[in-house]
Amino acid sequence: MALGELRLRDWFGVVRKELLSGVARLILGTIGFFRITLWQYLHIFDYGKYHWLVALTVGTALVESCWGTLREPCYHSCCAVLDSIQRRHQHHSLLP
Repeated sequence: MALGELRLRDWFGVVRKELLSGVARLILGTIGFFRITLWQYLHIFDYGKYHWLVALTVGTALVESCWGTLREPCYHSCCAVLDSIQRRHQHHSLLP
Protein backbone atom coordinates (compact mmCIF):
# COMPACT_ATOMS: atom_id res chain seq x y z
CA MET A 1 0.00 0.00 0.00
CA ALA A 2 2.87 2.37 0.69
CA LEU A 3 4.10 2.00 -2.89
CA GLY A 4 0.64 2.48 -4.36
CA GLU A 5 0.48 -1.05 -5.74
CA LEU A 6 -2.48 -1.93 -3.52
CA ARG A 7 -5.44 0.25 -2.80
CA LEU A 8 -7.85 0.09 0.07
CA ARG A 9 -10.50 -1.48 -2.17
CA ASP A 10 -8.13 -4.46 -2.70
CA TRP A 11 -8.19 -5.16 1.04
CA PHE A 12 -11.05 -7.68 0.89
CA GLY A 13 -9.23 -9.70 -1.75
CA VAL A 14 -6.09 -9.79 0.37
CA VAL A 15 -8.03 -10.82 3.47
CA ARG A 16 -9.86 -13.53 1.52
CA LYS A 17 -6.58 -14.99 0.30
CA GLU A 18 -5.14 -14.88 3.80
CA LEU A 19 -8.21 -16.63 5.22
CA LEU A 20 -7.89 -19.39 2.62
CA SER A 21 -4.25 -19.70 3.60
CA GLY A 22 -5.39 -19.83 7.23
CA VAL A 23 -7.71 -22.76 6.49
CA ALA A 24 -4.74 -24.61 5.02
CA ARG A 25 -2.71 -23.85 8.15
CA LEU A 26 -5.58 -25.03 10.34
CA ILE A 27 -5.59 -28.33 8.46
CA LEU A 28 -1.80 -28.58 8.80
CA GLY A 29 -2.02 -27.82 12.53
CA THR A 30 -4.62 -30.54 13.00
CA ILE A 31 -2.53 -33.02 11.01
CA GLY A 32 0.55 -32.12 13.07
CA PHE A 33 -1.33 -32.61 16.33
CA PHE A 34 -2.77 -35.98 15.36
CA ARG A 35 0.49 -37.17 13.80
CA ILE A 36 2.40 -36.64 17.03
CA THR A 37 -0.37 -38.23 19.07
CA LEU A 38 -0.68 -41.22 16.74
CA TRP A 39 3.07 -41.82 16.51
CA GLN A 40 3.30 -41.74 20.29
CA TYR A 41 0.56 -44.34 20.73
CA LEU A 42 1.85 -46.56 17.91
CA HIS A 43 5.37 -46.38 19.41
CA ILE A 44 6.84 -45.10 16.14
CA PHE A 45 8.59 -42.25 17.97
CA ASP A 46 8.81 -41.46 21.66
CA TYR A 47 8.00 -37.83 22.42
CA GLY A 48 8.29 -38.43 26.15
CA LYS A 49 5.74 -38.20 28.89
CA TYR A 50 4.67 -34.71 27.76
CA HIS A 51 3.69 -35.76 24.26
CA TRP A 52 0.33 -33.99 24.61
CA LEU A 53 2.09 -30.70 25.22
CA VAL A 54 4.38 -31.27 22.24
CA ALA A 55 1.38 -32.06 20.02
CA LEU A 56 -0.51 -29.03 21.31
CA THR A 57 2.47 -26.75 20.78
CA VAL A 58 3.06 -27.90 17.20
CA GLY A 59 -0.62 -27.66 16.32
CA THR A 60 -1.00 -24.25 17.92
CA ALA A 61 2.14 -22.88 16.26
CA LEU A 62 0.86 -23.82 12.82
CA VAL A 63 -2.57 -22.33 13.46
CA GLU A 64 -1.17 -19.19 15.13
CA SER A 65 0.85 -18.35 12.03
CA CYS A 66 -2.52 -17.79 10.34
CA TRP A 67 -3.34 -14.89 12.65
CA GLY A 68 0.04 -13.34 12.01
CA THR A 69 -0.47 -13.30 8.27
CA LEU A 70 -4.04 -12.05 8.62
CA ARG A 71 -3.07 -9.32 11.05
CA GLU A 72 -0.53 -7.83 8.62
CA PRO A 73 -2.89 -6.65 5.83
CA CYS A 74 -5.42 -5.46 8.40
CA TYR A 75 -2.77 -3.39 10.16
CA HIS A 76 -1.57 -1.73 6.96
CA SER A 77 -5.12 -1.03 5.83
CA CYS A 78 -6.01 0.58 9.14
CA CYS A 79 -2.86 2.69 9.00
CA ALA A 80 -3.74 3.87 5.49
CA VAL A 81 -7.27 4.83 6.55
CA LEU A 82 -6.03 6.66 9.65
CA ASP A 83 -3.37 8.45 7.60
CA SER A 84 -5.95 9.66 5.07
CA ILE A 85 -8.22 10.86 7.89
CA GLN A 86 -5.34 12.68 9.51
CA ARG A 87 -4.36 14.36 6.22
CA ARG A 88 -7.97 15.39 5.61
CA HIS A 89 -8.21 16.82 9.14
CA GLN A 90 -4.95 18.76 8.73
CA HIS A 91 -6.18 20.14 5.41
CA HIS A 92 -9.42 21.40 6.98
CA SER A 93 -7.62 22.89 9.94
CA LEU A 94 -5.52 25.04 7.58
CA LEU A 95 -8.61 26.64 6.06
CA PRO A 96 -9.49 30.11 7.48
